[in-house]
Amino acid sequence: MSVALKYGSLFVLGLVLWSPAGHAQEADDDLRLDTSEDYGDIDDIEPPPAPPPDPQPLTISEDEPQVVRRRTAAADPYAATGLRAGEAFLLFPELKIDSVVTSNAARSSNGTADIGLRIRPSIQLQSDWSRHQLTFSASAEVLRYLENPDASTNSIDTQTALRLDVRRGTELELQSGYSLDETPASDSEVPDTAIGARLSHTLTNAVSLAHDMGPLQTKLRSGLIRQVYNDVELVGGGTEDNSDRNQTELQLSLRGTYRAGAKLQPFAEVSYTPRYRDASTDRNGLNRNSKGYGLTAGLAFADEPFWSGEVAATYLVRDYDEASLDTISAPGLLANLLWRPTDLTTVNFNAQAALDETAEAGESARISYNFGLGVTHALKDNVTLEVGTALALDNGDPTLGLRAGVEWQVNPLLAVNGSYDGSFNDDYTEHRLTAGVTLRH
Repeated sequence: MSVALKYGSLFVLGLVLWSPAGHAQEADDDLRLDTSEDYGDIDDIEPPPAPPPDPQPLTISEDEPQVVRRRTAAADPYAATGLRAGEAFLLFPELKIDSVVTSNAARSSNGTADIGLRIRPSIQLQSDWSRHQLTFSASAEVLRYLENPDASTNSIDTQTALRLDVRRGTELELQSGYSLDETPASDSEVPDTAIGARLSHTLTNAVSLAHDMGPLQTKLRSGLIRQVYNDVELVGGGTEDNSDRNQTELQLSLRGTYRAGAKLQPFAEVSYTPRYRDASTDRNGLNRNSKGYGLTAGLAFADEPFWSGEVAATYLVRDYDEASLDTISAPGLLANLLWRPTDLTTVNFNAQAALDETAEAGESARISYNFGLGVTHALKDNVTLEVGTALALDNGDPTLGLRAGVEWQVNPLLAVNGSYDGSFNDDYTEHRLTAGVTLRH
């Protein structure tokens, strides 16, 4: 396995360096593939099935000229075309293969350098209906290191959303999802003697109903989140039992947005999120069942294509059934904002605040804040540069992240990419270089 991993990583890295991307100065400015080769009689090729008549593609009338400010995906010669699945769906498969070189594979104070191979398959399904909409996505990531197999990671994520137009101004949306994550041994929630990472499973289900009442849009949402934690094997034998961390969270929220056609749309939301542990008491003899409350107020930006997204202030409170656990509260910022200052540049800002569960004795919850700022710029139609930074505060412990990368979309089916990622906090520092290819349809 180690030999295959080593030569697999070197093969991907060599493919990237051998490709014309490594000789960009000698390449012609036109990076499109040569289509002059004779592929035979086109009449012998069976045409694909015709798409359904609805929805009709958007067109610009010559009698009433309009200004096109943004290039749509349909007009992008390098965009994935997808595969027709019946008459009503499009499939978008993708496979990413990367070679990884890191200075700290385990992301710990005593971590060592290593090389690895990362494989990320994914698929998206989109409906082509005229009214309702169904979307499904599934992705997985497998990262294997050569010298540090315990630092290897796996993850899975699936999401399904169905939107139904019940009537004019009323929409019903159903959502469900599953994710598999790994918490590394470097995390304070995992014992220092743990062998490998801790696996956690998250299942989500939600239903929401949105209704327009003139300029006011209301949205009622209810949901359920189920979290299950695997046990962790320990050095020298034995395991850490994490069954006391398994929990179910109920969600209920009501949001109101004043739209009225304005570019800035104020909104407010109230939420109630009780959590129930499977075990009546945790490993420290504490009853960690709790009730959560949230109040959020902010602005939604509806000035496409220049601004989109929203930004808001929030205040979170969690009250525990255990008398010895203090009620904890935290103000925070919520944001997911997209700004396009030019046709070639996009700026994204996001922020999140949360009260996360913990197993630490005497500690009610962990207050976490996450901030991210990223910029993408199109150097050419098919060459994109990305830079960004992120800051995570976990109970006041900061972790700084830096990123820079470039992607060359050779054609709609193949892309070549390279990136640098840095991660810095008080316990460890990691520098990671990645080079690989992306195959899509």
